[in-house]
Amino acid sequence: MKHGTLLLAVLFITVPTGVLATRATVPDDHATIQAALDSRVDTVFVRSGTYPEAISASEHQRLLGAAGNPTLPAITSADVPALSGDLDEVKGLAFTGPVYLWGPDSVADCHMGAGRHIGMGGAAVLRNIVHGDLAVASGAAFYIYGNTVVGGTIDAYPPGRCYVRGNTVLGPAAVGLHVCSDVTAESNYVRNCEPGMVLSG
Repeated sequence: MKHGTLLLAVLFITVPTGVLATRATVPDDHATIQAALDSRVDTVFVRSGTYPEAISASEHQRLLGAAGNPTLPAITSADVPALSGDLDEVKGLAFTGPVYLWGPDSVADCHMGAGRHIGMGGAAVLRNIVHGDLAVASGAAFYIYGNTVVGGTIDAYPPGRCYVRGNTVLGPAAVGLHVCSDVTAESNYVRNCEPGMVLSG
């Protein structure tokens, strides 16, 4: 009878020290939103308050109003834009100036001040209150649902499919909805805009 030799290999995994936390809260952990984003955590929560800063983000992070906030945290930038960059999710914040995002998966439940607000490459723009134009372009399916736009236009010109549903455009504006041929637009309410909708391309 032959006896085989059993070899037991033990793999030791070394966990590096100094691994960054996955979340931070402003102002508890950092005095500013920018400092929290620069710490490269996965998620930044922002408590109610006024934050006089222009925010720039280049990482795939989430920027969210903290749970239980009595009011939306207000980013009151004297510079333009109030927020720019590449974030995976933005939710529950108020901005006094334009917002330029080119990589979000979702922008929801935000108040956006005067200016042209642009999202590119994202998936959903939901339930926002926007003063000015809301312009979106995307390489994939994009959903623009339940937004209220005051004094501006919804411009939807994605190379992929786009769905514009249940939005309210109150004007005054030259055009309420400006969409391309790949856009499905339905159940939108447009007032004080002439024409209400323009289809191009």
